[in-house]
Amino acid sequence: MPAFSRRLGSGSYRRRAVFFSRGEMRHTARIGVAFMQALSLCMCVTVFSDAGADERQNNQAKTVEVNCDIQREACTAWHGTFEAVLDISPRPVRTMQKLQFLVTPNTEVSSEDLMLELAMPGMFMGKNTVVLKKALDGRYVGTGIVPRCASGRTLWSATVDFPGKGTVRFLFHVVH
Repeated sequence: MPAFSRRLGSGSYRRRAVFFSRGEMRHTARIGVAFMQALSLCMCVTVFSDAGADERQNNQAKTVEVNCDIQREACTAWHGTFEAVLDISPRPVRTMQKLQFLVTPNTEVSSEDLMLELAMPGMFMGKNTVVLKKALDGRYVGTGIVPRCASGRTLWSATVDFPGKGTVRFLFHVVH
């Protein structure tokens, strides 16, 4: 707190410093200590939560195998003898852009609607579901958006569950 001046009877001024009371000093010290503890905790959490992130990402890249080059052509995935083909347009397949998803099963599927789940392996990017409607030719069509990952990762999976047939999963890269 700033000092203030006080006029003395002789016409001169005398500066007098203003000090905190003991209660105010204790309160201020407690706030400062609490702030420093919170800051230290945040720094520790940041350091330890980020430790090994590169190693985890490298391990993920080793365990997840891309089975689809969607930037060049439609992709095929199998579940036993059941086969499904995924095509996404327009190409190049980019994040944050409205995309059309086309899924073609190799046999007749009784369901009128299917759900295509978009997910990023190893990182939760929110629930992202594309509703696929059955067209007259037996293919399933829907529109959706692939979100952009702030980390810069581009690997995505599209999973479609065909009732009574099985689940197929496509792993592909998108362009930012």
